[in-house]
Amino acid sequence: MGIQSTISPAAKYRDKKESRGEKQVLLWMEGKLTERLDALIKSGAYRNRSEAVAAAIHMFIEGNQQRA
Repeated sequence: MGIQSTISPAAKYRDKKESRGEKQVLLWMEGKLTERLDALIKSGAYRNRSEAVAAAIHMFIEGNQQRA
């Protein structure tokens, strides 16, 4: 019987994201800002925090590129 490697669900998820060219970023926010972010998610505007933060950063970068 050979050694069977087990890959955690988190590792599989990370591998999937990396294979799409995505990078993981960790950030800290004020509690009240997090509450407002969670309210957007609860309203259905975004599926999760990652999606909401990525969308906000995308809008921020696009807006600043137009100024340059």
